[in-house]
Order: sequence, then structure tokens, then C-alpha cells
Amino acid sequence: MFDESIATMKRSLVSRCKDSVCIGKLEQGMYLSETEHLMFFVPEMLLLGEEFLPKSRMGKLGLELLDGFIALQQSIPTGLAPESVSFSSSSPLRIQNPHNSLRPELAESLFYAHRFTNDSLYREKCWDLFVGFDRYTRTRFGYAEYRDVTSTKKSANLEGNMPSYFLAETFKYLYLCQAPESVLPLDKFVLNTEAHPFRIPQ
Repeated sequence: MFDESIATMKRSLVSRCKDSVCIGKLEQGMYLSETEHLMFFVPEMLLLGEEFLPKSRMGKLGLELLDGFIALQQSIPTGLAPESVSFSSSSPLRIQNPHNSLRPELAESLFYAHRFTNDSLYREKCWDLFVGFDRYTRTRFGYAEYRDVTSTKKSANLEGNMPSYFLAETFKYLYLCQAPESVLPLDKFVLNTEAHPFRIPQ
């Protein structure tokens, strides 16, 4: 079932954009060259599939998608990912909605990429993401959503709310990306969609 679903996703949603691979979405049967931050978890999903399902060979695609997200993050002055982006065959990912909702999906994919490849690049990008959150969204009593990731004017962009998933998920993945592999080893624990760890029965 996983392989069939991923094959359909690759055929229907994945396309080539400038210098990378991008993933769009379908609305009422029409393909839209748009990616929401909620879709930034797709690299992690593909990496997990290749790690634990012998027939799946989608890890390379997952890393290619993640490389595009990293390039986008590096091009933004705050280092924060936007809520949505658009793309075309002749252009890289472009910001569509510059709002940052403190979401975990990019940190999540960076964490799994680091664990499964042992490439320090993904740990470094996770650290860069943490620095962006700490520098631009930290307030006296917590962290706040950010109105425009292209602006470094912190006081003008802070919004007055912090979703509960920021500490439960986003910060957990940012921490785990820096922690040794002995902390929640992935052959002994599985993290559910809310980043709660469950021990795998042996």
C-alpha cells in the first residue's frame, strides 16, 4: 500500500523546478505548483519508507525534495520557512505566504535525514533553523508566530500566540537533531504525528 501510494504521489505531484525537485498539490483534479509547509514532512516520510520497507527506494527523492527546502531556507534572511511557496519549471521555490506558524515539518525532515544519512549538513541546517526561531520569534514569555519571514524587523512581525505543537514537536525535533543517536534510537522508538515517542515491541 505504501509503495502504491508513493508511486501515485510521485507520478501526480512531483515535478522538476529550477535546480531541484518540487512537490505540488491537486485541487479539484487540477495540479497546482504550490507547496505548503505542512508538506515539508514528505522527505521524512520517504526516508522512513526506505529505511523500514525493503522494497521502497524513495529515499533519494526525499533528499532531493529536502535540498530544495534547504535552499529556500538559506535564501531567507531570518532563516525561517514560510507558510507556502510556489514554483515553476524555470524557477526555484518562491515565497507565496511569508507567514511562519512555528511549524515542525522542516525540523522533522532534517532530523530524520541526519539520523538516516549521518550527514552533518542536516544537523547544521537544524541548528540554523533553531537560531532563526531564537533570534526572531523569541519573546519574554515564549515564542510567537512571525508575520513575514523576509523581514528582520522583529518587533513589527511578532504575533501574540504560540501553538502548543511548537514545544511538543518543533523544539523536540530541533533538540533530537543535536542529541546523540542513543536518545530515542529509531530502531527502538517510533514518533507519531504529534512527535510522541512509543517504544517498538521487541
